[in-house]
Amino acid sequence: MATSIREIAMELGVSRTTVWRALNDLPRVDEDTRARVLQLAEEKGYNSGEATRRFIARRVSNIQFLVYNYKRLTYPFFYETLRGVQEVLWQYNCNIQVASANTSSGVSGSCLPDVNSVKKNFIKGLIVFGVDLSHEDLKRLKKLHIPFMLLNSVPQNLDDDICYLYTDYEAGMYAATRHLMQIGHRKIAFINGSMELLVDYEKLKGYKRALDEAGLAFDEDYVIKGNYSWEDALKIARQTIDRNNRPTAIICADDTMALGAIAAIEDAGLRVPEDIAVVGFNDLQFAAISRPPLTSVSISAYDMGQLAAKMFMSLMAGKKPEPCYTILEPKLIIRASCGAKCRKDSLINDRKRL
Repeated sequence: MATSIREIAMELGVSRTTVWRALNDLPRVDEDTRARVLQLAEEKGYNSGEATRRFIARRVSNIQFLVYNYKRLTYPFFYETLRGVQEVLWQYNCNIQVASANTSSGVSGSCLPDVNSVKKNFIKGLIVFGVDLSHEDLKRLKKLHIPFMLLNSVPQNLDDDICYLYTDYEAGMYAATRHLMQIGHRKIAFINGSMELLVDYEKLKGYKRALDEAGLAFDEDYVIKGNYSWEDALKIARQTIDRNNRPTAIICADDTMALGAIAAIEDAGLRVPEDIAVVGFNDLQFAAISRPPLTSVSISAYDMGQLAAKMFMSLMAGKKPEPCYTILEPKLIIRASCGAKCRKDSLINDRKRL
């Protein structure tokens, strides 16, 4: 007769969770224990079945991480956020199931989990990341009767009982644009995201607000829709700097696109920041070591993911985090790519000559 996880655990003197993790090739099991579990399971004719599924449901919390679409997970910002979430949830013996909120039609929120999928996959909670949901979508999620929170997206007129964590993207882009104007730039191009999500509109609002406060006219030709990729930014920047009315600075909605812009500028025989300044967004790990070091708006995706996961675990414990919502304030990190340091050094040298 085939054995069970319980019997394997008793014979080896380990916990049933350890046996299950070893059988499913999961971390936090030393290799010697894993080898003994696999050997005994084979000798005893262990066969995973419904009993195992019930064991998983009792012992492990499956948390669904719902993203806008799977492609976004290849972007460093999204990956770093997920990594921050994972490292916290794993401490609570939670597994993460990544799912897409989009169908092939590309409609945000069109592929939300239903009651049947929640039961089938033993989903105990839901983190919705970067998905712009309608009020109908939120009603559907409430009917699942599982804890859920929103990360990186806040629908308008949100109910007070919904937990969320968001970053003030408008303030971040406003600070970046204003900084460039303070050091003398007036022709500032903006390579934004795909304009599919709220965050892209928020960044555009920040850019426009800075221009308006400075009394500068908004030029639609200076705002180009990108797709958060290095290749797209490279092409866009090439087209932008080939214009007669070439910008003196380029802001990008993501650091990856900023690197594409820098490559395009250098390919054209121009220099960063002497000919064209470049500013990125998100302050990803490579920003500080790029050449030149990249000025960027710091979001700290990894820390944001960890904070969101801690708030979410309060919900899982039946408690509302205090506060129930958090809006993070971004910070502008000034490095050489914007020209601020170069301009300061130039002024110092001019004074010495005098």
